[in-house]
Amino acid sequence: MTDQPIAPETDSAEPTQTRTPQPNPDAPATGLGTIDDRYVLEHSIGGGGMGVVYCARDLLMEKHHDRNPRVALKLISQSLRTDVHARTLLQRECSRAQRLSHQNIVHVFYFGCDKATDSDYLTMELLQGDSLERLIRKCPSGYDWKFVAAIVEQLCDGLAYAHKAQIVHSDIKPSNVFMTDSHVLKILDFGIAAPMRDGDASSTETYLNPRRLGALSPCYSSLEMHMGLDADPSDDVYSAACVIYELLTGQHPFGDLPTPNAAEQNLVPRAIASLTDAQNAVLRKALSFRRSERIATAVELRQGLLLQTTIAPEALRSIPAQTPAPRVRRITVSAVIRGLALTALLALAVFLLWPYLAARLPSMKPGSPQRATESTAANAGAPGALNAGAHSPATTGDTFGNRCGLQPSAASLDTLVGQGLKAQTALVFEARPDSRTAAAETIRKTAGCIRALQALGFESTQSRAWLVDADASLAKMP
Repeated sequence: MTDQPIAPETDSAEPTQTRTPQPNPDAPATGLGTIDDRYVLEHSIGGGGMGVVYCARDLLMEKHHDRNPRVALKLISQSLRTDVHARTLLQRECSRAQRLSHQNIVHVFYFGCDKATDSDYLTMELLQGDSLERLIRKCPSGYDWKFVAAIVEQLCDGLAYAHKAQIVHSDIKPSNVFMTDSHVLKILDFGIAAPMRDGDASSTETYLNPRRLGALSPCYSSLEMHMGLDADPSDDVYSAACVIYELLTGQHPFGDLPTPNAAEQNLVPRAIASLTDAQNAVLRKALSFRRSERIATAVELRQGLLLQTTIAPEALRSIPAQTPAPRVRRITVSAVIRGLALTALLALAVFLLWPYLAARLPSMKPGSPQRATESTAANAGAPGALNAGAHSPATTGDTFGNRCGLQPSAASLDTLVGQGLKAQTALVFEARPDSRTAAAETIRKTAGCIRALQALGFESTQSRAWLVDADASLAKMP
């Protein structure tokens, strides 16, 4: 296992298609059924915030004796069927992917709507293999460079093709990159792809921009995506560099921190032993937080990493063996004694504090925070890009609405955390005192609104973590 990312030295010291069938929350009670009188759903093969992906048998292809009548069918989640924005995003995913005909990009065939259930869906090629997310789990200590080099070549080729077509994927992460059994890499899920910032985007493309709605993967998205800026190829370069680093080490380059938090701490990923100094420099530049300092294109990333590297055709034919797990330490008598002593101390502490806790318990609000999925937040009225979970409060929260300009909801919690991350980013990069003061005031107001939501019963892992980071950011202000 590699070391954690480190700060630079100073003087002051998600799977769209998977091999294993997944639970199916959206299937009818009587069975998987048929979609659009054409596609017979056989079993689910994955899913995400937008919907569930099934292995489906195409009756029309079967009628004409097609040798392979099965397709992958992505069916919008039941909870999103009344969400016009979500349905538009699914249609955009199909439209963009259909414009891209490349061996390293999943082939999307058709977008339709099942009239019986009013459910949008799209069909695409059925893949056999594993996502990079699953491959990373299989080898937590990281893969050999020769194995990863073959992946880098195909990933960069697919991205370069999309960028040439003026499309930025905007959601490259291990679960959205797939390696087939025939050793062909496929880029999946163009659901939040965006037209390039200097491209000729039509009004239909700009009507619904998921980047500005906060639909992103916090640990793999560039700072510019967190700030809602226009799409640029370097956004995908940053995300791809995170994936490449994780393949080589088994770890995210910044310890799974959201990008604004990593930028605020000025983290720099440690060098990778299996790479040369020149390759480490290229990868580090691709992971730069500022767009102006980052490698600009996937072509440059490919050339920089693969320079003087010969891609062997058999490099992907077999997955390298997993590094043996470390030996479990023998439990000694002294360890048992220490454990018993600690348990006794905890029991004594609970005994002494119980009267205080018992007095407070009646005034505590019922329910407990729970982690919600992306679709939960989307059903509340906004994309749940930050996966912030919440439970419904019993109060209306009129005071909160007047103070914060939002209605109490899970979607409002998502919005506030997104605003807070942008303000933290501004605080890091703003040099003028007045701009830094304005960013700090935004952080203070956002923190107050999030705490007000907590009082109403809305809370999440992301919001609690952000409040801790916000306090630390404000503490650094002069």
